Amino acid sequence: MSEASELLRKTECDIEKLNAALKSISYGVPQGLTRVPWIETLALTSTQEPISEKGFKPDDRVEIEKAMYSQAQESVTEAFRRFAAMGIEANRPDDFYAEMLKTDQQMGKIRENLADQQKRIEIVEERKRRQAEKK
Repeated sequence: MSEASELLRKTECDIEKLNAALKSISYGVPQGLTRVPWIETLALTSTQEPISEKGFKPDDRVEIEKAMYSQAQESVTEAFRRFAAMGIEANRPDDFYAEMLKTDQQMGKIRENLADQQKRIEIVEERKRRQAEKK
């Protein structure tokens, strides 16, 4: 028997201590309310059948991935619906730039290079169009 399985066999769970630890880290219901407001947790549960109950075989990785994607998509759609109902803006503004690994200066150079490439492509396409017109 391996050390890990031997250790698991010898380990006893102290349910009282586990429950006390869980209670110490649990988010309590605010006074005067019957449950924690959704906006405080943003927790959603999919209404679809749990993946574990769909009877997938371990080799059905693609199907499992599709099921997970579908559940996530459903939850995101529901979250956006709730945000809209609460009047909370949930989309990034068009001019939003998230903090990235590259500096703004590096990103500026990248944008310039992309603009240069686009310009070159347009010049080549224009040249091809003119040659086609001459024929």
